[in-house]
Amino acid sequence: MDEPPRPEDATREDLQLTESWSAEGWDIPNPGRLQVALDLLSVACRPGASVVDLGCLHGAYTVEFAKLGYQAAGIEARTENVARCQERAAESGLPNLRFIQDDVRNLAAYGSFDAVFCCGLLYHLDEPVKFLQTLGQVTSRLLILQTHFALYDDDVNEGRKGIWYDESGPGNPWASWGNRRSFWLIKEALLDATQDAGFDLVFELHDHVVDIKGSPSRGMFAAIKV
Repeated sequence: MDEPPRPEDATREDLQLTESWSAEGWDIPNPGRLQVALDLLSVACRPGASVVDLGCLHGAYTVEFAKLGYQAAGIEARTENVARCQERAAESGLPNLRFIQDDVRNLAAYGSFDAVFCCGLLYHLDEPVKFLQTLGQVTSRLLILQTHFALYDDDVNEGRKGIWYDESGPGNPWASWGNRRSFWLIKEALLDATQDAGFDLVFELHDHVVDIKGSPSRGMFAAIKV
């Protein structure tokens, strides 16, 4: 659920970039993020392992995981997005690809997964620590977490420091689902909460330059159970 630059903050270059956002991340995966995710999966999980893509939009990443032989599932709440996902599943003909319409907060109802891909989602939640606990319960091996984090610690939520943000409402396809405010954890709280969720090792991927360039409040992390 990555978000394009807001018009009030955007530069001319940002506004030009925004034109491509309807494709990238929806029908076409961000190439940098995809490559890092595939590299991590290849190390932690063999083809045939189960992978779930949370808040999958049009299933761009889910399809790529399935193409490489993983048992791939995408979970998406919005009806119009799920309809496009089902079209893509039919077009692909991949028997190891499926899509589920549901709130990602209900993830535990679908069992456990070898790997979880959570990209652009966590910072849209009002209880990110609780959700990280859910991810710890359902992930047997690898969590790939790509998210914003707070640069200020003005607020406290779920016992962790960060800052509250107002979401733009259900009419915005980039906004949250089921909550009008979201809580961004500061990086330290994000890393601590991830480890407290049951992951033995948590790494920040500093080499993912194409994704974090120009965004000091965003990063990609790998959390592993050994």
